[in-house]
Amino acid sequence: MKKEVSVYFIIGLIVVASFLALYYLQPGITGFAVFEQNTQGTFDEGTYENTIYDGGLSAVVLNSNTNATSGTYTSKIFDAGSSVNWNNLTFSGSNELTFEVRSCTDSSCSGSAFSSAANLGNLNLTGQYFQYKTIFDASAAPNETLSLTSVSIGSSEISVPVVTSVSVSEPSGTKSAGVQKSHQACHS
Repeated sequence: MKKEVSVYFIIGLIVVASFLALYYLQPGITGFAVFEQNTQGTFDEGTYENTIYDGGLSAVVLNSNTNATSGTYTSKIFDAGSSVNWNNLTFSGSNELTFEVRSCTDSSCSGSAFSSAANLGNLNLTGQYFQYKTIFDASAAPNETLSLTSVSIGSSEISVPVVTSVSVSEPSGTKSAGVQKSHQACHS
């Protein structure tokens, strides 16, 4: 009985130590990153046009002070540090919101136009920088307060194919082929 208790105690310590290590070390999945906006501070890094961040709702909404019926929120430009695949955009908020996205090669996204994001689950974009725009149109949901609570953008490293090559070269010099007779056969 005493031995069983000590085994369970040791297993319990291992489990607790594992959870603590995961919590404090926070190991990430290599090659995959998620960029998030879910607080006023992170949304304020972007640009509001006829929209505001409503602290009571904890969301970006149309600016009711100006009776706006349409507006946009444009995110900050996200920097992955190197060229990556921008995989998906997920959000919490009103289903009637529409999104436009762009990936860019420079930090100001100059020369890169936004395009309609037909499939947020498969953006299929490549570049170091990424930006999205959310379009608020009250006519799409006349009895609802359109809101954007959080946004997550997933990216992954670009897989680089491994190129292998093999070269074969013949030795230089004279080549000949012949049949050699055994020494005994020659003497008989």
